[in-house]
Amino acid sequence: MHDWLLWATAAIWIAFIFYWSALASAAAEPSAPQAGRRPWISVRFKVERKPAPARDGSTCDGVGTRRESAGSRQVHQLLLWAALLIALLPGFAPLDRRWLPDVAGIDVAGLAVQFAFAFFYIWARRHLGRYWSGEIRTKADHQLIRTGPYRILRHPMYTGMIGMFLGTAMVSGQWRGLVGLAIGAMAYWRKIRLEERHLRESFGAAYEDYQRGSWALIPGLL
Repeated sequence: MHDWLLWATAAIWIAFIFYWSALASAAAEPSAPQAGRRPWISVRFKVERKPAPARDGSTCDGVGTRRESAGSRQVHQLLLWAALLIALLPGFAPLDRRWLPDVAGIDVAGLAVQFAFAFFYIWARRHLGRYWSGEIRTKADHQLIRTGPYRILRHPMYTGMIGMFLGTAMVSGQWRGLVGLAIGAMAYWRKIRLEERHLRESFGAAYEDYQRGSWALIPGLL
């Protein structure tokens, strides 16, 4: 395995984190609580005054917007940081052992997979447009998007993120990359369950119909 490939996969993640953080800052509403404007690359532990959460852990800011609670968001951020650190930092026994055969080309293929899924994420993000948010949130005028990848997948951006972790795991070829992938997948599976419940409560029968005609993450499988 070439060291430059590990540096390349880390560089892709760094660029993606700054891209995500810029989007989160641009999407933040002036009336949103400070916790809702935290970028993906920051973690703060500050007790704040906030509205009482609903049954699904979301809160309402009084202007027709329901959003994920700060505590739930922090859990998601910590899981993603753990996944990235384990996947990218030098491994230790037994995580430094290989889960893939040391065959030429697998690491290069992994970098290509990471690139492809990063662009898939960006494509899905463009279709979601102004309804995108780094947190689980529905606005007063929120609409279901069913164009582009959303015709088939309900959470294509999460597919993109998990695919990026898969690419990193292929580049490293070690168990640390696979463990990082597993933690990342767990983080997004948790978020999907929260988001789907939130969307069913927001859109009712329309979202249930959408669920019946689409897949959550992987067409034909999940």
